Amino acid sequence: MSLFLFESYNKKSPQKIYRLNVDTLKGSLSILWFQKENLTKVIRLVLPSKSEVDNYVTRIPVKKNIPTDLMSLCETLKQYFQGQDVNFPLHLLHYDICSPFQRQVFMACTTIPRGKVITYGTLAKHLGDMRLSRAVGQTLAKNPFPIVIPCHRVVYFNGYIGGFSAGKDMKLWLLKNEGIYISKDRIRMENYLFDF
Repeated sequence: MSLFLFESYNKKSPQKIYRLNVDTLKGSLSILWFQKENLTKVIRLVLPSKSEVDNYVTRIPVKKNIPTDLMSLCETLKQYFQGQDVNFPLHLLHYDICSPFQRQVFMACTTIPRGKVITYGTLAKHLGDMRLSRAVGQTLAKNPFPIVIPCHRVVYFNGYIGGFSAGKDMKLWLLKNEGIYISKDRIRMENYLFDF
């Protein structure tokens, strides 16, 4: 989600949006969330980086009383960064900010197993049309829930890792943390899933 889209959502949203910081081995990440009628929803996960979004995010207030399910997400994120195999609580994600196609792409990403990668084309084929490769890449570039929706597991067909919202170094670290062998910025073929 771009800074503009996030600001627009924040202004239109009837719910008050809060920030929760989670300290990890790679720095502090921010979970942006709201609560409505005792239902907690995450609208964005901001990874550590030096971007204009980070500067905007720091202005969002931190709430003292954190819902239990959100604290559980924090613990799961910490475990992930420590190299553990985890299951993220996908029910916390506020998919209403996503188009139907984006939801379809994001849900398909959640089925990519830890320690494996797929290509943009493979994901497009899984969605039913190989010609959607570029649309898949554009959708993943706007993933508001990185790590929880593991878009970092989608890479180029030639072994190169491709882009990532928090930068190439973060994507390399995430993949290595999941046991992917990378040599000279290229992924070994045994880490690829060609059909899933």
